[in-house]
Amino acid sequence: MDTHLAFFDSTTYNRLTCMKHSIVQSVICFFSCITLFSCANPAGSSYSADSDTRSVAKIDIADAQMLFISSGTSTGSEGRSAQTSQTPVLYKLTTSGEVEPVSFLDSSDNAVSPAGTPVTVYNVNKTYIIVCMGKNSGTVYLVRKTDGSVNTLTAAPDAIQNGFINGRIIQTDASGSLYFIHSDSAALPARLYKTVTSSTRLMTIPVTPESVSVKGFTAAPDGTVMYHTAEHTYILKANGTGETLSETCTAYWTAPDGSIYYQTAGADDKANIMRLTIQQDYTSSFTAADTSIAEQITMESAWLLPLVDKLAIASVPDAQDHISLHTVYSTEKTVPAAISLPLQHVTAAASSGTYCYFAAKDKNDTSVAVRVNADNGQYDNVLPPGAYDVLSLTSADDGSITFRAKRINGGTYVLGTVSATGTLTILKEDTSLPDAALLQL
Repeated sequence: MDTHLAFFDSTTYNRLTCMKHSIVQSVICFFSCITLFSCANPAGSSYSADSDTRSVAKIDIADAQMLFISSGTSTGSEGRSAQTSQTPVLYKLTTSGEVEPVSFLDSSDNAVSPAGTPVTVYNVNKTYIIVCMGKNSGTVYLVRKTDGSVNTLTAAPDAIQNGFINGRIIQTDASGSLYFIHSDSAALPARLYKTVTSSTRLMTIPVTPESVSVKGFTAAPDGTVMYHTAEHTYILKANGTGETLSETCTAYWTAPDGSIYYQTAGADDKANIMRLTIQQDYTSSFTAADTSIAEQITMESAWLLPLVDKLAIASVPDAQDHISLHTVYSTEKTVPAAISLPLQHVTAAASSGTYCYFAAKDKNDTSVAVRVNADNGQYDNVLPPGAYDVLSLTSADDGSITFRAKRINGGTYVLGTVSATGTLTILKEDTSLPDAALLQL
């Protein structure tokens, strides 16, 4: 075993922290855009504090299909009068298609004020989301999706690009444990942390040593983690042992089959894609993958797009006049060649089923949002070309998309959906720049 990668020593163990069920005391005047909680105040209101000191015990996301953070004026989902929002507000798109501010509640389901204002929201897995309030020093709520109950994390995930452009900042394994990078300050190394959620009390512990600074990672369902520093790439196994990858690794990811794949440089600077397998005795084995990737992938300028039976990687070459769509298969089959798409300056990407979705510029420098069949490269527009600059988008299993965009004519910002049959619906429109991307629950 590489002694550099012991799971945690006695010093680290003493830093183990248990999650507290009481949360920072705070208060609210919460304004709802409809009368869901018998409040008559209009949409676009913000959280404010008064003398109430009740604690947040629940966040009402039970009927949410989408979350996003926004501030500024809003016309609401049905053109209601504009109201000024002084601070960022966490909104939800409900299953009935309404846009509403999210309610923070105490243990008696009374509205209370959260500690700080929402900054970021992450979709962790099927069980949890994370809502970060304020900067890294602010409160971090771990929220259960089924009932909205909250706990707090003792370390906040660093909002850094984790490998790929859309690399998940928080990742999980099959046991429900969470993995994320955190640094106590800019002067200290960034470490990989693990939050164990399967025990009766949550525990957050660092799993990498203080002597190295973690630049990125990927976690597999079996608890295996691959991470890299400025000098090396490491494998951390579920039993706490680790090893240094002997080859120079230039990209890595977890595929839909649950395996970790990584890229090394082959002959003539071509790409070799290898599959990592951890055996029952925790020894490592490496096999070549079936893939269309021939050129070297640079994680920092590529999108990772999981599909039904494969993984797509959209690489943006230095020329910036096209994107290359590569496929990586978990089962042996005839792999099609990489697909070249006449798109550039990609601002958002998503995937579901057999389709990839891109918001970009076409060869005429027109803003477009397209749907691409990853099997054959055929694509069509999902939004009128030249109508919107799309900032973020998500796709659902039914083939619909939800997007945040700026109207090219008029300059307002919209939240909208496009159904699988192509019906465009604008749900919300305002004059302020959205503060965070859409989060599909």
